[in-house]
Amino acid sequence: MSNVIWTKRNSWPLCDGPDVAGAFRPIKVVGEGAFGVVLLVRKVLGPGRGSTHAMKIMHKEAVDRRVLVAEREILGKVCGIDSRFLVRLQYAFQSRDKVFLVMEYSGGGGLVDHVARCGGRLKKDASRRLAAQLASGLRDLHAHSIIHRDLKPENVLLHDDGFVKIADFGLSTLCPTTVQRGGPAARKAGFAGTVEYAAPERLQKTGGVTTAAVDWWAFGVILFECVCGRTPFGAATARDLFINVLFRDPAFENAFDDDPFARDLLEGLLLKDPQARL
Repeated sequence: MSNVIWTKRNSWPLCDGPDVAGAFRPIKVVGEGAFGVVLLVRKVLGPGRGSTHAMKIMHKEAVDRRVLVAEREILGKVCGIDSRFLVRLQYAFQSRDKVFLVMEYSGGGGLVDHVARCGGRLKKDASRRLAAQLASGLRDLHAHSIIHRDLKPENVLLHDDGFVKIADFGLSTLCPTTVQRGGPAARKAGFAGTVEYAAPERLQKTGGVTTAAVDWWAFGVILFECVCGRTPFGAATARDLFINVLFRDPAFENAFDDDPFARDLLEGLLLKDPQARL
């Protein structure tokens, strides 16, 4: 099987689907999307036999080749970051019509399910732990010139050890210089992602520029949602959601009357001006 399984340090060689299926045994589907599917798999051959992983299978015809190449580049760079808050790529290979990304499996599930199990919102101590860990993961990414661009609850996973991990780097981009909050732009970019968590500058018709500030905005929206059980710019229609994100203030109401520190933090994270944003 040495010619079937390749590590993250190599390119993506072409291999036969049956051989790949023989090296990893599917256990269950853990996610689905337009790109393909994510499976929980067990490695049954070679080093690490018996270990479990998350296998992301993408159909080449459904994904722009540039996106695949970019995600591989980002994941390869993430592997070199010493951080417990980032999901790591472990194997990468392809068949003639699919690309396979095998990553560490986070047995604690996703943040969405975790918050639901907690009654739709997190208690103060839990939300502060989440904030500290998620912020650490973002700082680790930004210190290595990576902007996530699609941070949302679905892309935050809970590992078996209880720590959160940032996942899904399909929309991530590299900045040529170290990025800081509101700092140097990576490049001009059209919008891709989830409007609910997208910073105002990403929704502008010009596309704006991508800086680390977009991740800190999404971080603020996630924290707000985990504490309040709703997002700060929720609306009945997609048009109203766009308007709220671009022009309205966050709907704090009385949600943070007992925690002025959290409100101050979120007000700083949800500033419309990326240069002024925390």
